[in-house]
Amino acid sequence: GIRDRKKNCGALTFDFRFDHGHDDCYIAMCYPYTYSHLLNDIRGIKRNIYTQNHLKMKELCRTLAGNACPYLQISQGISAPIRTGESPEHDIVVMARVHPGETNASWMMKGLLHFLVDDSDKEATELRNKCTFHIIPMLNPDGVINGNYRCSLACVDLNRCWDKPNRNTHPTVYYAKDLIANLKERGKLAVVVDLHGHSKKMNIFMYGCKTSTLLEKVLP
Repeated sequence: GIRDRKKNCGALTFDFRFDHGHDDCYIAMCYPYTYSHLLNDIRGIKRNIYTQNHLKMKELCRTLAGNACPYLQISQGISAPIRTGESPEHDIVVMARVHPGETNASWMMKGLLHFLVDDSDKEATELRNKCTFHIIPMLNPDGVINGNYRCSLACVDLNRCWDKPNRNTHPTVYYAKDLIANLKERGKLAVVVDLHGHSKKMNIFMYGCKTSTLLEKVLP
């Protein structure tokens, strides 16, 4: 690697020897997780007789390129022919992959999805009974499909559009914000979680809203 001592930053350099000529080789910053991976994971849950009744798949909106932005609802027996028991008392929103290059966010989301629908896990069952999880697993499908690192198909960082999203140019953020507003109006919204990855920071950490209460600080 080459280090610039004045700026305290560096560039990684490496050599790679190809074993065979004319091969296609893809080099990624993080282990890939594609839009196709996501759709296959969702189909796998819906095909499994032990998990399919706990997940309802919807479409949040269509992207600029016409791709579906999946919106999932998870709670106990939400897709069962006859749903029994009381309505869950909390709504929880979880989103990921607004930045296409942060594939680790998708791997966290994959683990969360498979945990929440696990019919044999007592903790997951208790969570499904008490909460409805509203999950948008990939907020920027166009960016993921086209190999962008941070931006959408319109070359916009969607994570900077939450204040005033445009329905035509930032549809996924626009409809995600609308969903959150509607859930808040119902009075059951407990928390909104947005999963990201970081290019330099290690391990897992959280940022919370700056408020005068201690609720955000005790959430983890």
